[in-house]
Amino acid sequence: MKLNKKLLAFIVAGALVLAALVTVICISVFKPSSKTLYVGLYELTEAEKTAIHDVLESLNQEREKPYEIVYTDFSDEKTLASQVVLKGSRAQDVVFTHSGVEADTLVQSIPAKKRKTTWYAKNATELYTSSFKTKALKNPDETIVQLPLLADFCEIDIDRSILRVTGLSTINSWDDIEAFARKAKSFCDSPIIFAGRDDDTLINVLGTLTESMNSVQAYREVEDALLEVVKENPASLEQAFGQVLRANATDPSSPLYVAVHSLVRWYNADLVHPELLNLTKKDVSSLIDFGSAAVVLTTLSEHRLVPIKSIGRYSSIYYPSDMRPEMRAFLSDVLIAVPLSSNADKNSFVAQLSQSAWQERLCGISGLAPADASCKVPDVQSDNVRYWIAATNTPLVPLSNSVCPNNTIKAALARAIRAYIRELI
Repeated sequence: MKLNKKLLAFIVAGALVLAALVTVICISVFKPSSKTLYVGLYELTEAEKTAIHDVLESLNQEREKPYEIVYTDFSDEKTLASQVVLKGSRAQDVVFTHSGVEADTLVQSIPAKKRKTTWYAKNATELYTSSFKTKALKNPDETIVQLPLLADFCEIDIDRSILRVTGLSTINSWDDIEAFARKAKSFCDSPIIFAGRDDDTLINVLGTLTESMNSVQAYREVEDALLEVVKENPASLEQAFGQVLRANATDPSSPLYVAVHSLVRWYNADLVHPELLNLTKKDVSSLIDFGSAAVVLTTLSEHRLVPIKSIGRYSSIYYPSDMRPEMRAFLSDVLIAVPLSSNADKNSFVAQLSQSAWQERLCGISGLAPADASCKVPDVQSDNVRYWIAATNTPLVPLSNSVCPNNTIKAALARAIRAYIRELI
């Protein structure tokens, strides 16, 4: 049977419309939307999340055609790279996380072809301090694939009220800290404390002591040895980590020796809390409230969480060292933006977070230190951290972030540290 010409034309037209419709659907499904900004958040504190959300939304309001911003808070029980969507209409455009092995793995997972157009402009860090300029991870052409925004900091808080009654005036060295702790025993039973039950805190205190009491090179040696364990992935991580700790802390010339044996000496002299390795962050906050902590090994972000009526008694200092500033590199948990979009407009939008006005706002909301060299900061704590980092070399990634790609590995390393210290005390 021959088809009517009109009917044939109608069928052909219908087929063309259907093909066009299928094409549109395919494009909408497989091509990222230019109207929506997909933002990933990984292992951020509530203060960091609030700061990122506030500034992105404020920036968005200034756009002639605002994005629809969709936030995804990734689980910290899984690796970052396993959760990020790199293709399709809902592919992440940017991930905010901390520098370390997880962020590095994510960058490496971006297909080579896409990586050529996935970056922030090289001038994004032009107003940064030199230490933060070198912290930015860059392509060979200087375009940026990890943009530093804010810095947390491993610090020591000293109770000024106890310091005054001991007759001491300044703390400049570990000898000063020990002398202060011994005198402070008249006013509090356990002068030196930190949250030894918290895995991140314990691992990073050991790492920070290693840099401070030994050297950056010693820290790197320990980091490399632990990374080798992670790479080999033995049946018993805890046991393997324990072997590395012993191998690096037995001989006085080994990289962990001074840090580990200083902790042991403090234990034996009753300078630390007898339940140090069981103290939680809540316990530490309570001891501060009760005036029972002369020396607190903590971070800038944890400092912010203690009520002002209690933390107001404290002054923050960096971990002291016999090394000159140019030989040092402080441990700093740096909040970064990792670009995942090839859309230049989206990348330019996010890169505005590096500008002074937005750095000031990020800093004010989060309580952390800015990467910007001259923007206003809310108080002396943020300003000091910015200055300390600027006066030294590119900040080191804290050991828990540089070595541990997930919480299981982190917990195994922390258990090994606790077990080894308990053997020695």
